[in-house]
Amino acid sequence: MRIYASGQHAWRCPDEAGRAGRREVSRSAGGADEGCLIRGTEGSVVNHVAFRVQSLAEIERAGLKVERLAQFTGIGSVRTPEGERIELFDNTATNLTFTSDSGLADDGAARHNRPLQAPIAFHHIHLYLPEGAETAAKAWYADTFGGIPGKRWNYHAVDLPGVNLNFSGNRSVQAPTKGRMLDHIGFTVRNLEAFGRRLEARGLKFDVPLSKARTAWRLPG
Repeated sequence: MRIYASGQHAWRCPDEAGRAGRREVSRSAGGADEGCLIRGTEGSVVNHVAFRVQSLAEIERAGLKVERLAQFTGIGSVRTPEGERIELFDNTATNLTFTSDSGLADDGAARHNRPLQAPIAFHHIHLYLPEGAETAAKAWYADTFGGIPGKRWNYHAVDLPGVNLNFSGNRSVQAPTKGRMLDHIGFTVRNLEAFGRRLEARGLKFDVPLSKARTAWRLPG
């Protein structure tokens, strides 16, 4: 994952072995490099991302095809031009709610427990982990980034400003995200250098050394 102060980043085209790219390519929304096949999130640790909308019917009226889940009200998915699945929840969904492990109320986390007022809002990133690793991952993200540990419906979760991280255990091995369409996830922090130094002091290692000249650092994974 990357931790940002600011800045922009380019798409990378994976080599034949699926490793991070040897060349960088420019991609517009919906565009693709003709000689480069980038896999989607399915089959990787970051399985999908999800947004809240007020109504799935409104999304359909806008011309998007919504793949609804028959067993759950108010949940469906749309596909990007590249075929990437984006999960959507509307205000009739019943499995959006978040409960902290402590049982204490939090104004920020409470946004999951009330109807959406804006047209759209980011909701969660769903990580698929080795079976049994969910609680350790929850503790790590909560401790490292100061999130609120809890449950989003039946899933172990950590709530951070603007995003809920969900963790599911899986028997099958999931691939790293590096080199895929969703190459990494990122967080913006205050005082990036000091934050990075604290992580180093805890034993975390970065892909590239910390430097005052950099606006982002990447943790392995």
